[in-house]
Amino acid sequence: MTTEQRLKRTEDNLDKLTGVVASSIIAHDSQIDSLIKIVEQQGQQIADQVRQWQAYINTLPRH
Repeated sequence: MTTEQRLKRTEDNLDKLTGVVASSIIAHDSQIDSLIKIVEQQGQQIADQVRQWQAYINTLPRH
């Protein structure tokens, strides 16, 4: 195998790896975005639950 062939093979492999890394980064970013949305929704649900419990507690007789 000549030096040029080795260089070409190395460049091709590097291009493939670059594509794999780029795809992994995109997938990771997508997962992070999804997790952020879930956390925001859960935060809202927790706040709603706290308000509901407080409303219930306020209906209880005070001693």
